[in-house]
Amino acid sequence: EDSGLLTTLSFTDSDSAVFCLTSAEATLEGYESVNITLGGCAVFVGTDGGTVASGDAGVDIPAGALTESESISVGEVTEELSEEVDNATGFEVKEVTAFTPFDIVFEEPVEISISYDDGTRNDRDDEYLCYLEDANDTEWAIVDGASCTDGECIADVDSFGIFATCILVEDCNGDLGG
Repeated sequence: EDSGLLTTLSFTDSDSAVFCLTSAEATLEGYESVNITLGGCAVFVGTDGGTVASGDAGVDIPAGALTESESISVGEVTEELSEEVDNATGFEVKEVTAFTPFDIVFEEPVEISISYDDGTRNDRDDEYLCYLEDANDTEWAIVDGASCTDGECIADVDSFGIFATCILVEDCNGDLGG
């Protein structure tokens, strides 16, 4: 198995500082197809803060939350999640969104939001915001202090990760969220 740098992209900063990779093609001699993973848009956000949104998710970064400019992305999870996460019991996961970079820690909380629309929203009181630290994390955790109403969750967080709207369900022992 070979690996290495395929390409380097550069761009000139504009007023919006938004860049998206929405399509790409690749060929490799001896192979019928080459898989390419694309996802979400990224925005350069400075110390004066900013907003990044993609689809049904977003983050509002206040001034002073960053100590330097960062490339912030909100979008699909491009890494493969572990089997433990995919087969987790106790949680019915609705919408999964990656907020990256995963290792960023903010100087003050930032507000994230995720919503879903599957036609079953009826002011449920069992909706939660669930969290994975990154694609290597194997167990969903509930974000304390999140406000979830009618298919939308909003929370103040100190770091990024993989977030999802979720509903607690009983596991095989009858434990809610077990």
